[in-house]
Amino acid sequence: MKLVYKGHPPVQIDKGKFTVLATNNRKTYFELIRGLQGFNDRLTILDDDYQDLDPEKAIDWDGDLVANNNLATIYSTEIVKSIIKNLTEEDRHLLDAEARRLYSNVQEILFMTDLPLEVRYDGDIKRLLNYCKIKFSPLVQQSPYDITDLKLHLECADSSCVGLSNVANYLDSAQFNELQQLNIELKIPVLLIEFTEIDNRRYYGNANFYYIDRDFVDWKL
Repeated sequence: MKLVYKGHPPVQIDKGKFTVLATNNRKTYFELIRGLQGFNDRLTILDDDYQDLDPEKAIDWDGDLVANNNLATIYSTEIVKSIIKNLTEEDRHLLDAEARRLYSNVQEILFMTDLPLEVRYDGDIKRLLNYCKIKFSPLVQQSPYDITDLKLHLECADSSCVGLSNVANYLDSAQFNELQQLNIELKIPVLLIEFTEIDNRRYYGNANFYYIDRDFVDWKL
């Protein structure tokens, strides 16, 4: 996959690899972020044969995970689907039996109202799980490393690229390198948009590093 920012060379994004597009140019940074949010036409996403891709499907843009820590809300549908997919028959029967018991108790209470009220369980386990309001443990959300690690794992069943920003602001170099090693196994394409100086290149380790300086000059380091 390739990200093309108008007027600049393509940025190659590969599975299992972190790709960094960094800049110290405020206008460039703003245009990149807003483009990935879908608010301008400065960015184009291409496949390896240079065919256009739908940006919303190609890149899952989450931006700053610490500032926008709402993964459970964003991915609630995907999480429930994953849980249902991995349920055993025994699990399904157990949930079904407990749900029917609950509905039966509610119906008994309704009989006491002396009104023609009734409830019926339709066997929809998805609706049942949504009712449970599944969320991540607060302990996970207290650590920026754990949030980012969790995000990568959530994307394992997704073919889109993970798009993040400001990672260097809350992960130290050791944590960043650990995530890079993890991602070699997960094989997720990851794009980082960073506002930083070119001298900070070393922080990003083995990531593919592209840079646009204040004078709009491109660097590949």
